[in-house]
Amino acid sequence: TEGATTADTSEEGAPEASADAAPAEDAEPGGDAAAAEGCVADVAAHAKARFTEKVGDILSADNIEEHFVVDDFEDLDGDGEPDQKVVLYAYAYNTEVLIYLSNSGCPMLAGEFMATSFEPLETEHAGVRDIKSWTKGGCMGLEGDLVLYHFDAEAKRYSSAESIGCACKAECDCSASPDRDPRCPVYDG
Repeated sequence: TEGATTADTSEEGAPEASADAAPAEDAEPGGDAAAAEGCVADVAAHAKARFTEKVGDILSADNIEEHFVVDDFEDLDGDGEPDQKVVLYAYAYNTEVLIYLSNSGCPMLAGEFMATSFEPLETEHAGVRDIKSWTKGGCMGLEGDLVLYHFDAEAKRYSSAESIGCACKAECDCSASPDRDPRCPVYDG
């Protein structure tokens, strides 16, 4: 997608370009054949290393495992195997999310995100389902960013395809602004 950035987010949740798009950089050390091909041999250990690198000032390597969960996720890459979502709970509302595609038996890190919520879409690019994330801001959680991601086959990563700023009318009025994108979350209360 022209003008897209690789999915990697700052603590504030704004997408920014990632310098580590090549899958071989995510391979496990040790020299086995799978690692040489860029496969991630142990998703939990790989996630722990990534999270320790990103939030080591908040959590230590000794207790970081207490703050993240590795779960099977929907089959995003269509190979018949569940992919994996790893969520780090280190902040008040938003979480660090890593997505690993099963990649026909050669797991690979496909994206790093900061999000309050995260879900796959029915659309796809390069044979991999698109995803969207919501990063909560203020205004009772109604202000924030909705980001749509497409898989970039060349970079072997999810890339930001569209970022939608969702605003409220005013700082003290949490009703939706009249020009708010209809894809933004709504408050029903």
